[in-house]
Amino acid sequence: MTAGFNCCCCRCCSCIDCSYYKEPDSWIKITQMLLSILCQWLCMSYGMPYSSSLGASYSVYLTTCSGSIITSAVLLITYTTSVTSKALVRRSAYEIIFHSISSFLFFSSSAYLSWAVQTVLWPLYMNLSYHAAYVPMSICYILGVVMGIIHAVEAFRSHRRR
Repeated sequence: MTAGFNCCCCRCCSCIDCSYYKEPDSWIKITQMLLSILCQWLCMSYGMPYSSSLGASYSVYLTTCSGSIITSAVLLITYTTSVTSKALVRRSAYEIIFHSISSFLFFSSSAYLSWAVQTVLWPLYMNLSYHAAYVPMSICYILGVVMGIIHAVEAFRSHRRR
């Protein structure tokens, strides 16, 4: 297997193996990372003024998104740069544990954020005609449930792969 990129008459960046990006697992990891980035951006853009009102649910949700972004990015970099590490990590219990914990954290933090959004932001949304935080924060906890499902499916797939 030849790694790197063809550049004129030579091969560049031979430490990078892009064959991983042809597998469906890579697209799931990229989707996890992009959805987490979207959720974090929505929370930071629209929820920050209400972070004290939303309480710990806001912080827990942001922490869950941050952990998912960082871990997915590290796994993508690892899988891209080392075929041996990819095989070792995928056969270990790491991915099963990571996806199981992430799934639980996304489900629980989304439920908690949902409760906080409904009790704090819903009355504001109903009373103020141009209140902009309710809809994006609702999208956040809905995407959190989607992320929980994706991580649960990945935990199951990782368990079957072992």
